[in-house]
Amino acid sequence: MATSGKSNNLQPKAHLWCPAGLKISNIQFASYGLPQGTCGNYHEGSFHAQRSYDALEKNCIGRQSCSVNVEPEVFGGDPCPNTSKKLAADAICS
Repeated sequence: MATSGKSNNLQPKAHLWCPAGLKISNIQFASYGLPQGTCGNYHEGSFHAQRSYDALEKNCIGRQSCSVNVEPEVFGGDPCPNTSKKLAADAICS
């Protein structure tokens, strides 16, 4: 499960979490750019940062919950300058 929002310092973050007793075991999908679709059925859009999975896998696998800053530097750069971007992610809990 993932949500994105703004923290107290106005830095947007993605928050992933699993129910009690479960941990994030896999990032099934991640795309920073212009992903398309809905939860459980996302796909890459016309712009996609090639390192979209990296930060989520590094910070979330094996944890019950995690947060990742949503900014171009985290995902290897800006895949589409001067365009609003979003992060879509699906995580597996087990």
